[in-house]
Parts: sequence; structure tokens; C-alpha cells
Amino acid sequence: MNAVMSKRIPTDQLQREMAIGAGSFLVEAPAGSGKTSILIKRFLHLLLKVDEPTDVIAITFTNKAAMEMRLRIEEALIKKNDEERELIEAIWQRAKKLGWSLRFNEDLRIMTIDKLATQIVNQTSIFENLGRNYYTDENPEEIYIQSIKEVVNESQYIKTLLKNQNNDTSKIIQQLVDAIKKRGQWLPRLLKFKDKNMAELSQDYSNYSRSEIKEILNKIGQNFNSNEKNEIFGFVDEIHSSTKHAEEWQTWLAFAKIIFTSNNDIRKKFDIRQGISNDENGKKLKVKIKNFLNKNIHKINVLKLIFKVDYLNKYDHFLPLVPDLLLILVATCEKLNGKFLAQKIHDFEQIMINANQALEQTNLAEILDMNIEHILVDEFQDINYSQLRFLELLTQNFGASESKTFFAVGDPMQSIYRFRKAEVEIFSRLQLNKKLGEDLEIQPLYLHTNFRSNTNIIDCLNNTFANLFPSEDDLSLGRIAYKPVIQGGEEISGEGVHYQLLDIETDNKRIREKEEANYIAKKLEELRELNPNATIAVLARSRSHLN
Repeated sequence: MNAVMSKRIPTDQLQREMAIGAGSFLVEAPAGSGKTSILIKRFLHLLLKVDEPTDVIAITFTNKAAMEMRLRIEEALIKKNDEERELIEAIWQRAKKLGWSLRFNEDLRIMTIDKLATQIVNQTSIFENLGRNYYTDENPEEIYIQSIKEVVNESQYIKTLLKNQNNDTSKIIQQLVDAIKKRGQWLPRLLKFKDKNMAELSQDYSNYSRSEIKEILNKIGQNFNSNEKNEIFGFVDEIHSSTKHAEEWQTWLAFAKIIFTSNNDIRKKFDIRQGISNDENGKKLKVKIKNFLNKNIHKINVLKLIFKVDYLNKYDHFLPLVPDLLLILVATCEKLNGKFLAQKIHDFEQIMINANQALEQTNLAEILDMNIEHILVDEFQDINYSQLRFLELLTQNFGASESKTFFAVGDPMQSIYRFRKAEVEIFSRLQLNKKLGEDLEIQPLYLHTNFRSNTNIIDCLNNTFANLFPSEDDLSLGRIAYKPVIQGGEEISGEGVHYQLLDIETDNKRIREKEEANYIAKKLEELRELNPNATIAVLARSRSHLN
């Protein structure tokens, strides 16, 4: 049972006030910080600035989240709680003055990003006979596979790929399925290269690879000081004493091959397969390497980038595949679109591709027959590159107008879920660049207050996750550092976190599982006796553990 002890002003209160004020913002807000509440409060404040309530649009990524947001905004407009009473009364007065519908609160534009994209497609003349009012198939993998198989069977260009992949058709099909799922992110760029000859492709790739390799080596060099670098190079020299590497990146690569498994995990054991003997010198070397890895565990993963350098330098091996691969990818997209057209369906990726195409060719106001002054996005860590392009096109004239704003809120630390091919580096890069698209300036804001848990729980989480997360952000690897939070607002009583080690003395797996289940059931009964109304959650690693 938690009891309210006291109330205090959050230490990030100034950031919270800025978030509902003038300007465009990207707010990083951890779990329990009230990030959706801030978005809702900003939405309500913006209703005091627009001529029509539909000039403000709130976007999220799931139907459930959009429904919850709508209910909370409609509830705020109807209930008029003490905290927001003055604001809500001012909104209704403005609604009366401007002649808004008495039920304007039911017509507010709160929806998923896919629904907005669908509306744009359905109201665009270029899709009059292609893509309008189609059914959205959330997982059309069978259609992907059918399209790819037909291209593989029909295309003369598949022979080059088959030879490269040892005639493993299944592997090629799966790789193409993975690519097609993200086609909105590469198709526009791919079409620019489709008609280039080998010499032009080779030059473009050479320029690209040199730039990438330079950036990767700089990144690795920035992560390790001179002493650490000398230690790494010393390990390599000791293991590969007979091999002299012509270039520095080859030494980094040699070390990466020593410490990483084929699955790119940090190796737990070392033996002769990594070139380390089992004699006394070998044992001492193993200890040194393990100590080095433990000491630098939070930054050692940056060395995985060196495998990309190795790959980029082998372009003579795969560059001959590129012309045929480009044609196969284009043919697959065309085949897929044909099947979508015949069945009058599309997937989320095609919706976004079509919406982006519509916005590139037609003015937004002409498409929707209404104005959009303010865009708000919740759970921004769930965005992918196709959706980012969509938002850039939606806001392409915002930078020239002080009255138009963009607002997004999210928590990069929750990006582990990788919702629908989300790319967390988008969030971090936008924070660094402080700009959406070409000219819309964005101010980053950072919240760190948690209202959901008490101090004991928060201290435990801070201490635990600081060691589990990387020590610093690494956009090239999509890695996000843990940012500690503090308890804010109302202090909540409670002991916090308890660890209970259940020691069951048997090797029988079924007996162990039964004993564990009995223990948890008994613990649930005890908690119910203490508080019959308590909300209790039981978490496990996977559904099979719960079963």
C-alpha cells in the first residue's frame, strides 16, 4: 500500500513549461515522466491559437495509443478538473466565439501516422485507380514470398545472385523478404542508380566506401585512448606474431575476430582457434584479454564496425552483383504492386511510399482541403525512415512560419522493442542536428523526473540499468546510454525492490519449475491478504515460461 507523503515541484519543471509554449520541440522523456500528459496539455493550449480545431493534429503509432490519447483529451475538455479549469473554459469560449461545432471535441484530428498517410493517399488524384480505399494487410508476408519467387523463377538476372549464394534459393528469398519489408527506406534512392553503368556505379561506390571507412575508423579511434590502443595492438602482435598488417584497420579487424563470435557476441572463452595456445603464456594472455574486455565492456562493441570496413573493402567481390540486384529489387516491387492492385490491398510500407509520393507532387492543403498548423507526435522513438520522410514533407513549409510548430516526445531507452523497423538513431540525430527537414528548427528538451515509482525503486533501477546499457550513445550501432531519473512530485512510501533467491536442490527440470510456480502462487496469496485491491503483475522472459 503506497501512501502520499509530500508534494514538490519537479526539478525539470522549466523544461515542462517550455514544452507547452511557443516553438518546435523534441522532448526526451523517460518512463513514468508523464510525457503523453505533456503532449495533451500542449494540444489543449494550441486550441487557443488556431482558427479551426482541425488545424492541430496529434499522431501516434498504434490504434490503442491513438484511442487512449483521444479519450484523455475529450475527457479533459468535458470534465474541467481544477488544475485545467481555466484553460478548458478559455477553449470553450474560443470555440463559441469562432463558431466551432458544439461537438468539436469529437472531431479532433488524433490518429495513427498510418491513418493520416491513408487519408492523404485516398484524397490524392494520382492514386485514383491505384491504392485508394484499399484494405491494409498488416502482415502480407505470403504475398512478399509469392512475388519474390515469381521474380526468381522468371528473371534472367537471378543467375548472378544464385552463383554468389551457392545456389541457396531459400536464403536469397529470405534476404529479399527482409529488404521488401523496408523498401520505403531504399526504393527512392535505388531508382536513381537503376540505369547507371558499371563504371558509374563503381565510382559512386568508391566515393561512398571511402567516406564510410573514414567515419568508422574515426569512431573507433575516438573510443580508445592511446594506451588502450597500444594494449589491443599488443594482443594482436602476440597472437599473430608472424603476420604483419599493412594497414591499421586490419589490426583492429584481427582483434575483433579474436574477441567476437560468429554471431557478433563477445567471446566468453578463448582457445587455439583464436590463435591462443593452452600453455602458461597462453593462459596469461587469456586473463589479460578478459580483464581488458571487462574494463572496457561498454565501448568494446564499437569494434563490430570494423567488420563493415572489411566488407566495404571487398567491393570487387560484390559490386558485379549490384546491377542485377537493382533490377531484381525493382522487378520485385513491381510484381508486389501488381498483386496488391489485383487484390485491392496494401501494406503499411506501401501506404507510406504512396503518401510520400503524393506529398512530393501535391500541396498538402490541396490534398486534405484543410490547413495544418501544428503537428504533435507521441512515442517518437518508434519512427522509421519512411515515416521521418513523411513528417519532413508534412512540415516542409513550417520553417518559414512562426505560427506553425512541430512537437515530438518519446523515450529512446524504450527503443529496444524496434517497433515496425523503427530506427532509434533518428531520435538522437534530430537532437544533435536540431532540425527537421531542411529548415524547421527544433529545440531538444530533456525530462528526468519519474512520478510513477518511489525513490527506492528508482534508485534500484538507476543502479541496475546504468550497468546494463552502454555507457554512451552510439548512433552508428543504434545504441542508447541509460539516463538516470529521479523521483518527482509526490513522494510515495514503500520499501521498493526485494530479491528472493529460490534454491531448489534437484536437477529435475519439471520439479524445479513446479516448485517455482508453487512459490509464486503462495507469494501472490500473501500479497492479496495484505491488500485485496492491489494490482499485481507477474513477468517472465517469454510466453513459454508463463505457460
